[in-house]
Amino acid sequence: YRAALDSSPRQIAVLDLQGRVLVTNARWHDGAAAIVDPVSRELFLAGRYLEACRRERDAGSAVFAGYLVGLEDVLAGREERFTFEYERRADRHWIRITAARAPDGIAAVVLTRDDITEVRRAQAELADQATELKRLALVAERTGNGVAITDAELRITWVNRGFTRLTGCRPDEAIGQDLIAFLVCGRSDPATVASLRVSLRRGQATRCELLSRDLNGREYWTDVDVQPLVDGAG
Repeated sequence: YRAALDSSPRQIAVLDLQGRVLVTNARWHDGAAAIVDPVSRELFLAGRYLEACRRERDAGSAVFAGYLVGLEDVLAGREERFTFEYERRADRHWIRITAARAPDGIAAVVLTRDDITEVRRAQAELADQATELKRLALVAERTGNGVAITDAELRITWVNRGFTRLTGCRPDEAIGQDLIAFLVCGRSDPATVASLRVSLRRGQATRCELLSRDLNGREYWTDVDVQPLVDGAG
């Protein structure tokens, strides 16, 4: 039991219903380093968890004021579970604390504390990317050139009106299709097509001219300009 607790990457504590610590894993006391007030820190280390939290709240901490509302509800049995996220001022890390009543009617509450900084950063990056894509889509929709956005597998996810005019293919017909199929035809230069495929698969920016054909069989020359959009992981 002890080995299983200590092997967890989480900080874990079990409280009695008065908010006193019954048992913890080895990582739990790492949380004391973020407590500035020495008295609160001593209370925390002594296992008087609820007292330590209340002292921080009474000293004016908005974080502990919000957290204690949920924690006290769980301790009193008004709620079965409560999750609270906050940014720790000492190191700007995001922390998630979950308090849950013990199962099978056991008079105890299990606390888990996780560092979710990387999760928050990833969410922020995704939100930034979504915002940037919306801006790009707005610009692309207003240009007369044909524009298509694809996923990493080169499947089309969005096209503008210029793309429809150029290829004769409506958005609902294009979405989900392979981009290459709209760029090349039987008379396209094989060497140019091969070079384009390599660049696309590698996620490299590239530009070339290709002979293409629309849905009605009309051939036309296309100036293809490919710009990859990548996240922090590439």
